[in-house]
Amino acid sequence: MSKIVMNARATNGADDSIKLSGGEKSVTFSGTWDGATAQLSYAPGASSVFVDLTSGAFTADETKALFLGSGRLKATLSSAGTTAVNGYVD
Repeated sequence: MSKIVMNARATNGADDSIKLSGGEKSVTFSGTWDGATAQLSYAPGASSVFVDLTSGAFTADETKALFLGSGRLKATLSSAGTTAVNGYVD
């Protein structure tokens, strides 16, 4: 079942982080971009310190496979224009 990491976000900022079990994850972003960037950040284990993932930048509809340990994941939208971006993790 997919977890929502970004829900029709139209302004700069982040939605709530989601908890992940470890392993390979399929991350998909889609929507109306208008120059926006969605950046994934990850906090391992029980840490509350999020670090940007180097392979976690999205600027257009795309799916990426990422291998992560257990922890938390969040997505931050920047440079939002007329934007509505969704992000899902499987």
